[in-house]
Amino acid sequence: MTKGDVAILRKGKANIGVIGVGWWSSQAHLPALSSNENANFLAISDLDSEKLIKAKEKFGIPNTYTSHTEMFEKEDLDGVVIAVPHKYHYGIALDALNHNLHVMIEKPMVLEVHHGEELLSIAKENKLEIIVGYPWHYNKQVEQVRHWISNKEIGDLMFIDCIFASIVWELYRGNPEAYKETFGFPVMPESSTYSDPAIAGGGQAQTQITHSAAMLIKMTGLTPISVFSIMKNFDLEVDLTNALVVNFENDVIGTIASTGSVLNGQEEILEYKIFGEKGHILFDVIKGVASLHNSAGVVENKLEQEVGTKVGSQDFWALSYPEHATSENLVNVILNKDENKSPGTIGLEVVKLLDAAYSSSKEGKLIKIN
Repeated sequence: MTKGDVAILRKGKANIGVIGVGWWSSQAHLPALSSNENANFLAISDLDSEKLIKAKEKFGIPNTYTSHTEMFEKEDLDGVVIAVPHKYHYGIALDALNHNLHVMIEKPMVLEVHHGEELLSIAKENKLEIIVGYPWHYNKQVEQVRHWISNKEIGDLMFIDCIFASIVWELYRGNPEAYKETFGFPVMPESSTYSDPAIAGGGQAQTQITHSAAMLIKMTGLTPISVFSIMKNFDLEVDLTNALVVNFENDVIGTIASTGSVLNGQEEILEYKIFGEKGHILFDVIKGVASLHNSAGVVENKLEQEVGTKVGSQDFWALSYPEHATSENLVNVILNKDENKSPGTIGLEVVKLLDAAYSSSKEGKLIKIN
């Protein structure tokens, strides 16, 4: 009997705790869990007592802890959301798995390949799930593109091109307050969260390519096997621009490029161009337009039409980037109501890719991915 089976027999709800009540947790996880009828949102943990008090009052959470291990010992939890800076993902996830808890961990899953391998090994041995915080994996169009590819609508894959351009330069400068009005988050990140390489592990690759690469792997099912990359920091201690040339399995090659230099208030860009022997797929994630081009003609899937509203609206973004989906998936996985749609196996493939990409940029050569 799995832990999820026990949860159903005991109460029909999943007992959940959250570690980290900062900017993204306050935007996504805390609201999602506090309104989830299938979850008993029992406790939160953070080193900052003031943040704990504010979160407890706003979301009506029963218990607060400044130590996540104390929370694990005192609370009867089934799963935990880990929403802390990158450096701390591994240690907290390890503690959670060793307490027999299912885990939803923010991206990137970890910074070190061997840490990811260890977490997945423990999870597999104990029949626990690791969900990685990639909301785009729950986008209906991502599933549509995945279906087109797996159904061989463009034949065997040959070449993939991806570009992700985002508004994050000030985060890497240690000035998150510059984006307070732009994004409207209830809490802004700490100045060091994304600017200090010792905490973030890197810049644009760890913060944004982790998204675009994970989505690419999710849609295509391909495994990266080697990479050559060039990265530039400009005025930062972390990378701002990245250009990766990737060899995938089955003789597929591709480019993964990214920059964090989009001006504040301008439109971000996330696009895929996927080519096969019998056609190609174009996918503009931000605008919500995916199109299949093959010998039968052109088939277009527009998220705007599905929602019946304009691009940029609240309803549109709720489907395009369903920020509540990862913590909701945790609850449903525990209760055996859904599968893990953003598994740690994909998270680890991305960790391996980025680890090799940073090495390639430093050494100036092609790096094989183990």
